[in-house]
Amino acid sequence: MSKNFKSIIINNYDYIILFTILVLFVIYKSPLLHFPYYWDEAWSYKPAIEEMYINSPSLLPNSISVEHYKGHPLFFYFSSSLWLTIFGNTIFSSKFFALFISVLVLVVSFIFTRFLTNSKLSAVFVVLLIASQSIFVAQSTLVLPEMLLALLSLLSLYLYLKKQKILFVIFTSLLLLTKETGVMLLFSIILFEIINSYKSILHNLKKTVTVNIYLLLPIIPVALYFILQKILVGWYFYPEHIGFVEFGDVFYTKLEGYLGYLFIYQSRNILSVIAIAFIIYSLIKKVKIKTKPLMLFFIFIVSYILFSSVNFYATRYMLSLIPVFTIMVVYIISSVIKKEMFKGLVYVLVLTPVLIYTFTHNKNSDHNRGYENNIIVQQKMIEYCENNDLYNNSITTHFLMLVNLTDSIMGYLSASNKFNNISTYIINNSTDYAIISSNEFNKDFDENILQSNGVEVVLFKEKQAWCKLYKFK
Repeated sequence: MSKNFKSIIINNYDYIILFTILVLFVIYKSPLLHFPYYWDEAWSYKPAIEEMYINSPSLLPNSISVEHYKGHPLFFYFSSSLWLTIFGNTIFSSKFFALFISVLVLVVSFIFTRFLTNSKLSAVFVVLLIASQSIFVAQSTLVLPEMLLALLSLLSLYLYLKKQKILFVIFTSLLLLTKETGVMLLFSIILFEIINSYKSILHNLKKTVTVNIYLLLPIIPVALYFILQKILVGWYFYPEHIGFVEFGDVFYTKLEGYLGYLFIYQSRNILSVIAIAFIIYSLIKKVKIKTKPLMLFFIFIVSYILFSSVNFYATRYMLSLIPVFTIMVVYIISSVIKKEMFKGLVYVLVLTPVLIYTFTHNKNSDHNRGYENNIIVQQKMIEYCENNDLYNNSITTHFLMLVNLTDSIMGYLSASNKFNNISTYIINNSTDYAIISSNEFNKDFDENILQSNGVEVVLFKEKQAWCKLYKFK
């Protein structure tokens, strides 16, 4: 091996490791690229993308039915349907698009951390830490907008700190056109800029506003979108979602849930403890840390959680904050510890419990690996029903299984044939069968089945997940 070749490897070991991590991650996730759609991607997002694919990709509010896109800006649906138009409308193609976005999140996190810390080791470990998070592993092949939000949030933050104004305006505009929550990142940046420029504002308001006017430009496309939506469909925001806005005790309950999920659950408590410990250490030892990035990250995290707590609760919404929080923790560690060997030891200490949690915990949700088991048992159940020709029998079940049994694009049915007599939670004299699953277990429904003399015919079980078929006499 020549000296030049050795030198290239040594000088670029971080890029080599990054590439290796990405390849291994794609290989690990590749079996999931053929899995059917699950939960919200099945009954909500896939039908909307399918409709846009048929109608052709568009960003106009009336390009698909409002019942499908529910008033959200359409960039996620547009980009997904455009990808399917180019690469084919298959489950593999759709899931690969989700995986592609997830890989980009890792790449941008690497670049961002390298920029902040100037440490190759820190950049590598940020990728490892994010790629090991249970929610990231689960969401990386799901057709949902949260991963795209995470990517565009990272890009917006990075481009703002790099002072790449044109690119910042482009990607922040796309962020706002993906989902309404994206506005909290722009709000955070503007608030951060006001805090840091208050002396300039007092001294020369006109000049300060002129220099920073680009920060307001991303508002224009999304404002035009909602104005156009008002003209075309009669309202700015989906009326049903307005009803999800809540304050009072409900707000505090959701706030507690989000804070716990981001800073404690899924072994992120170790990240929080390490970050707090190193901040205290830096204050005691008077170690200088550039506080501007930390302030920006903190403002974004707080404002995003507060905004989310007012609206509908879903833990996967925190995915936009996971990379930011991880980068923030690594930035603190890298700022305090100067020797790479000691940094590595701390990173391993942080990474180990995260890995252990991710690969040992299975639950029936789409923010950990356990959802895979629910798909497997439901596939087996539907295959059983097909093999026993139950297409015309009266079957009652829960909502998600109804979607799987009646819509071939979900990927559970072996052919275009679908089950013709399906209801949800209704048991009467004409009901032949009932299907109940762990991911949407309903105690009242289960008791009603037993009280109606339902007899268990078959049970499919995979770790924590199960799916039962009952027959009525």
